[in-house]
Amino acid sequence: MKRLNPQDVIDHLTSYIEIDPEDLVDRTNSMVEMLHKSAKLKSSFQIFDIDWSEERVAVLKTDLVLIDREVIRTLSDCPQVAVTLSTLGEIVDIRSREMNGKDALNGMIFDLAASQLLEICTHELHAKIDSLAKSEGLSTTCALTPRPGDFSMEYIPAMLKAVNSERHGVTCEEGYEFFPHKSEVSLIGLCRSELTEDPFMAEVEFPENIGLDTKSNSHEK
Repeated sequence: MKRLNPQDVIDHLTSYIEIDPEDLVDRTNSMVEMLHKSAKLKSSFQIFDIDWSEERVAVLKTDLVLIDREVIRTLSDCPQVAVTLSTLGEIVDIRSREMNGKDALNGMIFDLAASQLLEICTHELHAKIDSLAKSEGLSTTCALTPRPGDFSMEYIPAMLKAVNSERHGVTCEEGYEFFPHKSEVSLIGLCRSELTEDPFMAEVEFPENIGLDTKSNSHEK
């Protein structure tokens, strides 16, 4: 499910509701802090070797076979990929229903705050992967997140299976909706070369055996 840009939401709300934008931002930030204390934040990732070709990328020991052209291009210099999962837990869904039932504006602010917190949680997880990659002489690609018209959402079930999402209580419902709703999966390529403005044209070569250990490849926050 594609997340809305927070600024777009703020602009939309202030165009229909008489509320000061700064006050809306302050209320949202306060809600983020409150959620951070009460939400059941969980994040994890697993690292897999990949088999790359110009037609597809197979993530070994998973059901993931990626055929999106941009994804193939992004992972062209990657011996491995990290599959990530972040979730705020079911309690946030419950609170969201309660808030929307009492007050529409507070419900919208709560939803915006939850999206912001998920973004923070996901960013911290990606930073951890980047740090781990650098310690092994690797660099990372941008995160690839399934979204309509971007990276096919049909991969979501296989990505969830790859990170054993059910142990975190995360599943995929009809229409590729997450449960809990404030959850996200992504792919991050681990590259042999330093990324430049055009990382896919890098000519630096590294030994084939450079990579992260995939024998004990489960990580949790």
